[in-house]
Amino acid sequence: MYSQQNVGIGDDYVTAHRLDRRLAVIDRFYLTNVTNRAFNDYFGNASYGCLTEFVHPDDKEKLIELIDSFDGSPVGKCFLFRDYKGEYRQNLIKLLSFENNDALRNIDIEMIDIDSVVETNRRICDDIALLTS
Repeated sequence: MYSQQNVGIGDDYVTAHRLDRRLAVIDRFYLTNVTNRAFNDYFGNASYGCLTEFVHPDDKEKLIELIDSFDGSPVGKCFLFRDYKGEYRQNLIKLLSFENNDALRNIDIEMIDIDSVVETNRRICDDIALLTS
């Protein structure tokens, strides 16, 4: 799989790992029970259990509503999440699929740091402008 961590452009492309697909599985209590490395790195490998611990307090109820109303059809919405530096950054969270039965309700999620995408695109445009001038 292609990874922005390996682009070789240098460390100045603002924490390129934030552009990697951050994947997790959460349960009915918003607990993460499976995560990938990019997800863990984004939150600083924190000892966490609940996704709602990292969302901005103003967004917490909206996130809970989104998750609770998920019916299995892919859906996404933007929220502020606290990263490993303690900064709140705009993230797109996509709910992709779920396993739903009486005992289990696991939801597959993907998160993308929108602020990093915008910043990286800006820097690439700046580089192109320098090369073409």
